[in-house]
Amino acid sequence: MKTVTAKPMTADEQYAVAVEKMKMLGLNVPPRGAWRQTAGYMKGSQHFSEAMRLGAEWRAGVNRESIEHLHADS
Repeated sequence: MKTVTAKPMTADEQYAVAVEKMKMLGLNVPPRGAWRQTAGYMKGSQHFSEAMRLGAEWRAGVNRESIEHLHADS
């Protein structure tokens, strides 16, 4: 029996195959690199700055609580 090996696919070929499979499943696939259009979109936004501040406060609180629990357990 003869074994046939396929040549390795490039990253672009792998991407094209994945996109075709997703489209066959009925999924909407944005163009490659579409995320670059939105990078930096929120720069200067008051809402984004507020969300970042609140997230930092929340993380600091959770970190503080976890450290307190570690010290209480030891």
